Amino acid sequence: MTTIEQDSAAIARMLVALMRTVSAIYYPGMQLIDGIELIFVGIHVFLGYVERRPMTVSRLSRALGMSRATVVRRLETLIEVGYVKRQENFYCPEEGVINTPYLRDVLARASKIVITTAKELSKMDTEA
Repeated sequence: MTTIEQDSAAIARMLVALMRTVSAIYYPGMQLIDGIELIFVGIHVFLGYVERRPMTVSRLSRALGMSRATVVRRLETLIEVGYVKRQENFYCPEEGVINTPYLRDVLARASKIVITTAKELSKMDTEA
């Protein structure tokens, strides 16, 4: 396997681990692909909030490359589970979802995955 293939494989394993970890924590019992879609919609809602550019269905649809109908269904699920709220035509994280011990635990687990991958990539660089 070439160095670029090794690097790509390490990053691919990291992305799979991140998606599986976050999906299992936030959406237990849900199919992985559904959890991943919810993660991406939720991330975009969060980014819109912290960047002071609240997300609308249209903005989310364009950013994610999803149909408006799919975005609406995913937003409804996020609202139902308590992660997102609607304010007029905009969507933002629900109160209490940001900066909680629960979220810090998720970030710690994700950080560990990223750091492990970075070490693996660094080791490959020194061996090449």
